[in-house]
Amino acid sequence: TCELSLVNVAPVDKVEFTLDITNDSNITILERVRFVNTTTVNPLLTNLKVTIAGVEYKFDANGEFVTADGSEVKWEKITVGAQKDVVVTVELPKAAGNDCQEQSVKLQLILEAYQGNATAEDLKNPALPRE
Repeated sequence: TCELSLVNVAPVDKVEFTLDITNDSNITILERVRFVNTTTVNPLLTNLKVTIAGVEYKFDANGEFVTADGSEVKWEKITVGAQKDVVVTVELPKAAGNDCQEQSVKLQLILEAYQGNATAEDLKNPALPRE
């Protein structure tokens, strides 16, 4: 995990970075990248637009990290020896206006990985792929 702190963010401010994810194990894995809000829910948080590997995410009214349509973050399989670059962007859209400039949020970036044959039932997680 790592922490991302956003303070005095203005509309169209953006942070972008790339994660290099490589499966060096001897089995296929399931992975997902997501953020967790570690502060109170405020307009800055709920106005943020997050993009991970081209998929748009948001924080809902309860501060939960969900896809733009409100569903959970999906898991992806990475085969043995595979590598992928995951571009992560966090931005405050222009439409948010100036009301968020005095606010701040702290987010934890989490990369989760599980054995590739795990099922939703095994991990009690409906966002896992089913075979």
